[in-house]
Amino acid sequence: MTDSFPINSKVRHSKLGTGIVLAVLPGEAGVIVRFGNDIENCPPTTLVGILDPFDELAQGKSASALKTVVHFQATCIKSANDKWGVFNCSKIDLLPHQLWVCREARKRKPCRLMVADDVGLGKTIEAGITLASYLADNSHCRILVLTPAALKYQWQERLGGMFDINMSVYESVNDKDGQAYWKTVQNVIASYNTLSLDHKGRIQRLLAAEPWDLVIVDEAHHLNYDEHQGKTLGYELIENMLKKNRIKDMIFFTGTPHRGKNFGFLALMHLLCPKFNPQIPQYEQLDLLRDYMIRNNKYTITDLHGQRLFQPPEVSSRTYSYSPAETIFYERLTAFIKEGFLYADSQSLSVGRSVSLVLICMQKLASSSVAAIKGAISRRLGMQETNMSRAAELQRIYEDFMADNNASRNEDEIARLEAQMVEVTHEIRLIENETPALKELLKLADDVTSETKIDTILHDIREHFSDNLILFFTEYKATQRLLLESLMREYGADSVTFINGDSALANVAFPDGSIRNIQSDRVQAARRFNNAEVRFLIATEAAGEGIDLQENCHVMFHVDLPWNPMRLHQRVGRLNRYGQKEKVIVHSFRNPDTVESRIWDKLNLKISQINEAFGAVMEEHEDMFMLVLGMTPPGLFNNLFGAAQANLGKDSLNSWFDKATARFGEKDVIETVREIMGNISRFDYHETSRILPQVDLPDLKRFFQNILEYNNHKRLMSKDGVYRFNTPEKWLEDYKVEDSYDNFVFSRNAEKNQCIVGVGNAAFNQGLQQALQLNAQTAVVPNLPYALLIYSAREQHTDGTGEKLLAYYGCGVDNNGEIKEVLTDWQLLRALNEIPFSALTSQVFQAASRKCLDSIKAVEQVIQARIIELMSQEIYRPETPVLTLEGILMPV
Repeated sequence: MTDSFPINSKVRHSKLGTGIVLAVLPGEAGVIVRFGNDIENCPPTTLVGILDPFDELAQGKSASALKTVVHFQATCIKSANDKWGVFNCSKIDLLPHQLWVCREARKRKPCRLMVADDVGLGKTIEAGITLASYLADNSHCRILVLTPAALKYQWQERLGGMFDINMSVYESVNDKDGQAYWKTVQNVIASYNTLSLDHKGRIQRLLAAEPWDLVIVDEAHHLNYDEHQGKTLGYELIENMLKKNRIKDMIFFTGTPHRGKNFGFLALMHLLCPKFNPQIPQYEQLDLLRDYMIRNNKYTITDLHGQRLFQPPEVSSRTYSYSPAETIFYERLTAFIKEGFLYADSQSLSVGRSVSLVLICMQKLASSSVAAIKGAISRRLGMQETNMSRAAELQRIYEDFMADNNASRNEDEIARLEAQMVEVTHEIRLIENETPALKELLKLADDVTSETKIDTILHDIREHFSDNLILFFTEYKATQRLLLESLMREYGADSVTFINGDSALANVAFPDGSIRNIQSDRVQAARRFNNAEVRFLIATEAAGEGIDLQENCHVMFHVDLPWNPMRLHQRVGRLNRYGQKEKVIVHSFRNPDTVESRIWDKLNLKISQINEAFGAVMEEHEDMFMLVLGMTPPGLFNNLFGAAQANLGKDSLNSWFDKATARFGEKDVIETVREIMGNISRFDYHETSRILPQVDLPDLKRFFQNILEYNNHKRLMSKDGVYRFNTPEKWLEDYKVEDSYDNFVFSRNAEKNQCIVGVGNAAFNQGLQQALQLNAQTAVVPNLPYALLIYSAREQHTDGTGEKLLAYYGCGVDNNGEIKEVLTDWQLLRALNEIPFSALTSQVFQAASRKCLDSIKAVEQVIQARIIELMSQEIYRPETPVLTLEGILMPV
């Protein structure tokens, strides 16, 4: 009986569908059949042979045109979506580079990938497209997203809001011994900081759970392995999950993959691929990077028409001079700090370090506003009791923050520590006669009734930005409160909102004279600002990462300049990101007479020189500075600004600065960045545009119309682009599907009450699955210009691990055997969509001309060669391609 199943012939199984015979076992042992990507050993009695498409057409045994076309429309939709994620239900327009990231992930089996994009390119969108593609083909059922603690709810909101992907957020209170938490959840977002702390067997329960089909790690550079200090808990967590085979596919996202140490970078890459070895020189492993690391450059990103989307921000600096009262205060404070550094040099090492740290914090507070340093001095004078243990603990925490370049740095927490350092180290004298000097400073601060910087900001708003929404950034809450009060006095209490780490401001003076404590939820503040319900948003560094504010704003004011340039870059990234429609304007304010301003002038010159060095070795303009900053210990900038007070002479300052910044952006750092960037995969519109799918949700409408017609002549009715229909009974087996719909749209620009149709929508998925399972391979179709041959392409792995489906292709051939066109899946879908509906519903079952069929069959080898050539032009290059003729549509 097994003799009736020739190798490579088609068979049908009642439950498994249509497959290809790979082998026939001796006797009646079984038939080895490939069904999709699965290979099964089937008893011969469960299989029915299927005619070769050419024979089926010659014998007049074809299926109806509607049944056959809707089946192949479904295969094309699935094929394109599996590769690119192009038909997902996202509520935003998709960009080529985002689709490219999905394709790069999907072509890897298993997927091990680091995405090292510029800031602001939409990593959650890239992750969402990729996740939706994986979930749509049912190959990935268990998803784990690991993020910093502050970003887990943002990931949940964006994946749910943009892609309708429902994710649970891990809470440790739900994960207790005996509760089997990991058995009750499928798609989870968790903080790796929380999971890494092995409280009461937390890690053991995670490792004992079922493997994860896909693990996504955001800000993956926090998974650090230092050759001297060892592994972070997050690194050990991923390492243990890999050792226990608990991860199938894994994607890392980070804007700063290399943090200054080759060992740490290679150790991070080792998690993705064991071939990377931190013990071996980096240059010997650069060739491996292309298969495991990709990057999108902000300034080469385009829309679907090749138009570049980003342009460098317009940066300007506004200078101002102190008032007489401010000048006196600043000069006295500078003398106090300089005297303090001399005093610190005369003390023991531990005391001297404590004094220096407090003086640096005072200097940073003063550079923000008189209000910020005044509050800290007042509270320091008010401390009556010794608090040595608290002071030592604060010093330890602060030094750890500033020394560890791989810490999960909460910038608002650093600012809070700096203020507290000034306040609680009361009994550590900063100079010999500290108390009288501080009282004098406090009195001088009281004489400053108006701060020139704030007045300059208000003047510039009136003169140059009278109609703009403006985003302000400051490091300290005291400065935030001062500016908020000033804006409320001029523009009203409802004109401004704020974001900070506490979501609160105390003792705010309102225009009506009242003093209030106010609160502002960061999510609500961002929503109000993005909706233009308020004109001004004042943010501390709590908004520097993980929040988008570009919907209606393109103007940013740096109220103060943080001592770490990384934070400037992150601030600008809140506006200069995907979705920004205007050129971003960045405005800063500085007094050129201050030492901080002089240091910034020299630092900006150094930054310009670094960018020029990159421009000489990079083919395209690319903002590499973020990567250089990622390789720079943040303590360098703290020491740079803090120690500048002792080097105020022009000549001494110049030579001292050059020496202090000798390692910043040095030749080795630039060379390391250039080597890494030159050996990774990068999006190139001109290279990718030839194969990029030029389809979107509107291209699904004809398929959906056809599958409804196939189901007892159901109709898809429309009015003003909104569609309604009664659901086929078969689809109601899924409880998520409704009896009828009157709000379907084949568009991403949907209203709130409208349902976006795409892969992932429950009703659409039911129609797609039904069409995929139809037993149809040939049809005679009126008005077809020439025959369409449809092939599946699979990759035969040389290591014997089997095959995987790559895509579907089509080929147009006329009756004389002349090849008219070779089509990839999305092009084939468009060709099928162009067949008139009337041609699909006409009943034509005549036999095709054997002469025509023979002419077409004679060029099959040429057709397959052309398809393989097209495959080689696409992103993947299969080891051993296997092409199977799946069907033929013949003209009448």
